[in-house]
Amino acid sequence: MAHASLYAFSANILLLLITCNFGIVAGLVAAILLTGLLSLLFDTLLLAPLRNRQGSGIMSLITVIRLSQIRLKRLALRTSVW
Repeated sequence: MAHASLYAFSANILLLLITCNFGIVAGLVAAILLTGLLSLLFDTLLLAPLRNRQGSGIMSLITVIRLSQIRLKRLALRTSVW
């Protein structure tokens, strides 16, 4: 996955959980787990079929870049941090 969008997702989840009074440690653990789950989900649903079809590496690269753009745009629209 594109690392920047995963870091942005994790930071926004952490910010959301801290503002909902979950606490820093609990928010950090939850943000790490949710980010790992999201990246595992995208790898399983989007990237594994491309690898199994033995497509070119450029198809995976285009998929990851577009997914990163979509996630960053959605995070920018939903949060006031951006």
